[in-house]
Amino acid sequence: MGRLDGKAFAKEGAQVTATDINGEKLKELDSIPGIKTKVVDVTKKDQVEALAKEHDHVDVLFNVAGFVHHGSVLDCEEADWDFTMNVNIRSMFLMSKAFLPKMLAKKSGNIINMASVASSIKGVVNRCAYSTSKAAVIGFTKSIAADFIEQGIRCNCVCPGTVDTPSLRGRIEAQPDPEQAYKDFMARQKTGRMCTAEEVAHLCVYLASDEDTQPKPATPEPTRAPSPSPSPARSPARSPARSPTPMPVSLPTTGPLLDLIPLPATNNVEHLNVNQIQVVVRRCSSPNVTEETTFFIPRNPAVDAATNTDPPVVCCPLLARFCPCPPRGLLASLVTKVLLAGVLFGVVWSITEDECLPGGNLFGITILFICAVIGGKVVALIRLPKLPPFPPLLGMLLMGFLLRNIPVITDGVYIDYRWSASLRNIALAVILARAGLGLDPMALRKLKAVCLRLAAGPCIIEACTTALISHFLMGLPWVWGFILGFVLGAVSPAVVVPSMLLLQKDGYGVEQGIPTLLMAAGSFDDILAITGFTTCLSVAFATGSTWFNILRGVLEVGGGMVAGILLGFLIQYFPSVDQKHVVMKRSFLVLGLSVFAVFGSGVAGFPGSGGLCTLVLAFLAGLGWGSEKARVEEVVGWAWDVFQPLLFGLIGAEIRITELEAYTVGLGIASLLIALLVRILFTFVCVLCAGFNMKEKVFIALAWMPKATAAIGSTALDMARSKDDKLLQKYGMDVLTVAVLGILLTAPVGALIIGLTGPRLLQKPKNSACGERVKPNVSAFFL
Repeated sequence: MGRLDGKAFAKEGAQVTATDINGEKLKELDSIPGIKTKVVDVTKKDQVEALAKEHDHVDVLFNVAGFVHHGSVLDCEEADWDFTMNVNIRSMFLMSKAFLPKMLAKKSGNIINMASVASSIKGVVNRCAYSTSKAAVIGFTKSIAADFIEQGIRCNCVCPGTVDTPSLRGRIEAQPDPEQAYKDFMARQKTGRMCTAEEVAHLCVYLASDEDTQPKPATPEPTRAPSPSPSPARSPARSPARSPTPMPVSLPTTGPLLDLIPLPATNNVEHLNVNQIQVVVRRCSSPNVTEETTFFIPRNPAVDAATNTDPPVVCCPLLARFCPCPPRGLLASLVTKVLLAGVLFGVVWSITEDECLPGGNLFGITILFICAVIGGKVVALIRLPKLPPFPPLLGMLLMGFLLRNIPVITDGVYIDYRWSASLRNIALAVILARAGLGLDPMALRKLKAVCLRLAAGPCIIEACTTALISHFLMGLPWVWGFILGFVLGAVSPAVVVPSMLLLQKDGYGVEQGIPTLLMAAGSFDDILAITGFTTCLSVAFATGSTWFNILRGVLEVGGGMVAGILLGFLIQYFPSVDQKHVVMKRSFLVLGLSVFAVFGSGVAGFPGSGGLCTLVLAFLAGLGWGSEKARVEEVVGWAWDVFQPLLFGLIGAEIRITELEAYTVGLGIASLLIALLVRILFTFVCVLCAGFNMKEKVFIALAWMPKATAAIGSTALDMARSKDDKLLQKYGMDVLTVAVLGILLTAPVGALIIGLTGPRLLQKPKNSACGERVKPNVSAFFL
């Protein structure tokens, strides 16, 4: 929020000095004209006083340092309380005390403090320390306003509702189910959206401007933009001495609505801007403005009549609330979605005709997608006390399985296998691109021996064990046994990561670094499994002698890496950073090249190289983009949200009960359980000398069992079908069947085991705060 406020002040011609405890964040402002930066901890008295000595003239002081502690009074430790008060109110005290004398010397100055509606204005659940500190900010602001108004000093505070900031997004992402947490959060917003940092910045510029003090003229004149006095250039302040009587003010040019609102004079003790800002935010359509905040300012009928901002008055208040005319809110949203769906269906039907009707491919894909989404949502809603949520992919698999095996539905939901294979390959390209972007180069460089052993050892051992058992029990050739082994050898981040975040939030195993270890090793475990899978796949479908096939597999791996390196370096620099819509262009290139690599490698006769090429190009591209990689990851995440239900729904639909043989299922489960037992034992061996106690070693071994790798398991079946070889198709179906069984057996059981054994086997810190502490964003802007 402070970053956008600083830009807004600089845009109006002010000379801005931006301070932050984080030097990396300040680098984003170095290139902006009118802004200079300095690393300062505004909670340290000596640093604040040294900063004040560097400036002999300050017109506006904007205090925006802030930290949000999550929890009630019972969740708040003494250290949390002290830290919150230190950042949220002590910083304002130190900054105001250091710079106020300079303002008094010139009999002119403006102090703006950032508060919140979560304060003395309204009570908010699980914000005890935060709300207390922000209530103190309001009291602190009123005291300065009352003490120094006659000396020409204005002091106001801004009390917005929930503001959409990276800090808020980070807290939402830290929840076990970020998507559901976001939806629950938005459901509590009365206006259906959050306030934006740009809206808050506009209000702060208004408070710093001369329009905040000048009376509105009787004769209309051209409205000018607010222009705060620049500093340190000693331009004379244009703010006249305040009159003790309230007077109307003119607002900045944001539209006819704000121009019509006469507000009381700023800083009059009876009419402080704490209430004015709530009205201004409300007029800007910002959310979270409660009735308490608008009670203090009377409604202006002229404004309501001119702008029609409120719903029309009807005879029945209950009808107006739930069914206004014209519709608004949830009802309007539902009508809009139905209308869009109807228009989309009409357009598609007019082009494809029978394809979008029952029995057509488009109809089948649409029904499968909708059912898979619903299945994923239903499974995600299954919450057991103190247990992590079940992964949505379980519901998606089950819905696809049901659609394929219920006779009445199967006839209407038809999907050609070529369409199915193509969609699964596109989804595979998306998930591989996402995996490549998600690799952390710092973690790669700092990977400790235990993390390396945990990432590679169990995966390789399980792959070898599965190959051995499936060869003798299921009759699979060795290379197909290793294909199945690497499909089963990867741990499931969809299960492990949310489970670890839940334990980490409660402090279990944090001091020993167990959640971090498992989450970091899990990513590299998957990459190793995918690499081994693509290599074995190349050998399985190659023709010629055994040595030639092995060499061909190595060449495919090498070719995929070389192609990925070249493409990755290419999109590091193109598009360049000075182009418009660079994030969307980069996202399109990553996704487009990933899909091209997966499909193009098959056309070129090297199908095993496409997946590895996608991983490498996405990793190298993200490495060159730096902090901007996160925005591309978000776009790729949107693509995955679309293709994930299709992928797992189609995989579930590949399993036909009528085509399964009882002995295949039985032997597959036996092979799976034996390999899983070997994996658990070897995982225990890998952490023997890692400094963990016996209970922690047992927990790590058990937590390393969930699987969810059917995404690559279907690839072998698709390639077998392209060869039109019945025997290869049987091997591919066996691999896919065991892969799906692995998910259905290990994913829910693994989630339950982690949730039940974690609190019993892991240690909880004796002197630590309850709940997860979010890294504070300590910053202040002053002009």
